[in-house]
Amino acid sequence: MDEELRKLYQLQRVDLELDELDDRGGELPTEVDALKKRGDALKIAAATEEKKLHELRKSRSDTHSEMQSLTERKRTLNERLRTVRNNREYDATTTEIEAADAEEQRLARFLVMLDNQEAIIIKDIDTLSRQRDETIREHEEKRSVMATIRETNTDEITALKEKKTEIVGQIAPDLLRKYDHIRNAYADAVVKVRKGACSGCFCALPPQVLVEMRRGNQLFTCQHCHRIVVLEELVAPPTVATE
Repeated sequence: MDEELRKLYQLQRVDLELDELDDRGGELPTEVDALKKRGDALKIAAATEEKKLHELRKSRSDTHSEMQSLTERKRTLNERLRTVRNNREYDATTTEIEAADAEEQRLARFLVMLDNQEAIIIKDIDTLSRQRDETIREHEEKRSVMATIRETNTDEITALKEKKTEIVGQIAPDLLRKYDHIRNAYADAVVKVRKGACSGCFCALPPQVLVEMRRGNQLFTCQHCHRIVVLEELVAPPTVATE
């Protein structure tokens, strides 16, 4: 068990070094991801406004066609008015002319409303497009910085991952599972016992546990934080003899 604990402690040192390399980018990965999502959202919003603008312009074109038809109809009605033969035909024709006038006024008001809406939509599209372009530019800049950082660390990361693979092959699967489970809660899943206490949470270990640990027959965890605990002398680097 002592040898596996040494390997487990070595594995943690490698994992902590990998964590540190990942952290060199700071908040960059999170920022890059957020900028990507914001850029995508702005693209969708701009596209939605573009679609609204297209539909509005089609509606205005259709309205202009209706007004042209009304103008032609009014011209026809006014010509008929000059040839009516009795009061009934006169009244009917003037009623149609009045209805056409009213519809023409309604359509004119509708066109004014469409013009106002178009101005608002065009302004919104311009704002969204500028925000989108700025976000895309910032995303590309930060993504480039992040790529540079990762490229700089590539060789070191590769060497550490190779070392990790080698160590993992020397540790029992059930022990690795326990280690990975604890590491979900703590980066330092394996900690030394110093002066009779867990160096992770600094809580004292029972004297009997310390005695059992020195026998090296089983795995122990801190009863408070549940980290794996190892004796400091077990994982201490070997001392170099001096003459």
